[in-house]
Amino acid sequence: MLSFEDFLTERNDAIDDLFFRLLKTVNTEDDQEKRICAAKEALKNLKASEEGFPIDNVLAKEAIRLAEDVLKEHKVLSGKPLEWDMSIIGDITETAEKILNDAGIQTCFPFFADDEVPCVNTNECHAKAAGKCPFCTRDSKDCAGGECAMQQNPDQGKFDSYDLEYRGVRCLAVNWEQRLFIFEVDGERISFRQLQYVEASADTDHIRLVIGQFLKLREQEKLRNANACQRLLQKYQKVFGEIIFPDESGEGQSDARRKVYANPAGWMYSYDGLRWRTAPMDIGKIAYENAMFRRIPEGIIVGVNEDVKKAPKDFLFSTNNGLSWTPLQEEGRPSSSVWVFHGRHDWVWFRRKN
Repeated sequence: MLSFEDFLTERNDAIDDLFFRLLKTVNTEDDQEKRICAAKEALKNLKASEEGFPIDNVLAKEAIRLAEDVLKEHKVLSGKPLEWDMSIIGDITETAEKILNDAGIQTCFPFFADDEVPCVNTNECHAKAAGKCPFCTRDSKDCAGGECAMQQNPDQGKFDSYDLEYRGVRCLAVNWEQRLFIFEVDGERISFRQLQYVEASADTDHIRLVIGQFLKLREQEKLRNANACQRLLQKYQKVFGEIIFPDESGEGQSDARRKVYANPAGWMYSYDGLRWRTAPMDIGKIAYENAMFRRIPEGIIVGVNEDVKKAPKDFLFSTNNGLSWTPLQEEGRPSSSVWVFHGRHDWVWFRRKN
């Protein structure tokens, strides 16, 4: 049976190798088709499953632009042979993972969390939560016999059923052989593997101690996520200014938000902070009480308009809130911008070339 450590090594080696190949291709090849093929292959292997959204040319070009930025940052974009360097490979792989996640595509880039806990046993494994963790499809002792524990029926097979609630966490079932616990928190079913040895005279006492481990890990994850969100917000603010967040319930509307409602022209809104759309003049068409707002940056067009359609060669586009830009129509390939005619793409940003 494949251990998690072997799976991590096998999968991450393959992903690192493909992104290194992408970097080498971008560094030495001018042929856009070869670049796109290398980008699609790297992104495809970062996906958690063959199913779901395809890797299209827009995502591939975003990965190519990312590779160029990483090479420039490390001052190796020279056309010379590229040496293996995990600091460079790590930069592009982590950001590429975010690009796919922002596009709604589940990824699997396995890791050991704090205290050497496999990612499949933490709440950070979104691929497992979606039932698409590649490791959970293997015959593995680390993942409930090869079947994702979150998809198992606790009333069947190896699990003993319980109905014990402690500190807001309800234990539904336990696989004592594997020390695998099925908890329910706020209506969400979560699988959790015991982290440390527990000495208890009764199974109910044992469960309470493991719930304590679970809550401690959950608090650590919340803190890490909060810090990561704060860093991302600071990064975004450097690019496009302050964001106006929804007001707390019962506190009324702030002066800043009242200005938006009075005249939405020049503002954009978002529900998740990832995709931003131009605010409609009829502000009642959106759930404005749940939306974030910010000014449209100077020189930015949000969504396709007639100017973009008439002269695509004059524009750059961005799918990551302006953090990087790609030519909309490439020299020698007049059909490269044809995708703008299919739908509004009202989350894509455009700006004129300098």
